[in-house]
Amino acid sequence: MDWELKAGEVLTKAKMDKRTPITKIKTAPQTISSSITLVDDNHLFAEVEANAVYRVILNLKMYGPTAGDLRVSWSVPSGTSAGSRHCFGAATGVSSARDTLIRATRNNWTDVVPYGTDTASTTARNHVYEDNLLKTGGSAGTLQLRWAQNSSSASTTTVADGMLVVRRLA
Repeated sequence: MDWELKAGEVLTKAKMDKRTPITKIKTAPQTISSSITLVDDNHLFAEVEANAVYRVILNLKMYGPTAGDLRVSWSVPSGTSAGSRHCFGAATGVSSARDTLIRATRNNWTDVVPYGTDTASTTARNHVYEDNLLKTGGSAGTLQLRWAQNSSSASTTTVADGMLVVRRLA
């Protein structure tokens, strides 16, 4: 592979760049109300190469009324094989961030996964954690977090903070 080093080979900037994880931080809150239509997150996306394997870690902090909750999916480059998403977060319909039923599931990349929000408070936030394996096919492209309310609610659902780490494994 073009990103591996062989004994005695000089480490170039191009090869180092391929070995360095892509890290994206959500720098501003994003809100949705009255919509279950998935939208691209403004900050959490990464360019990935063709025929590669990546570990993808997502951590989100969100809040909003129980009526809206949150749904999360991804868009992936054409030809991406199933890989797997391991999803952890509050179940829908929760009533307290301190006493929350947790969902733990394995899903495909484009599956829509619902998570619970329990309050419109900006300080009592629920968390989403995903630890994923992405196997791209013959096409490079953008790995893009997409999200919306799980149930349409006039009250605002907010993804306030987040982090995406994409590390190439092979």
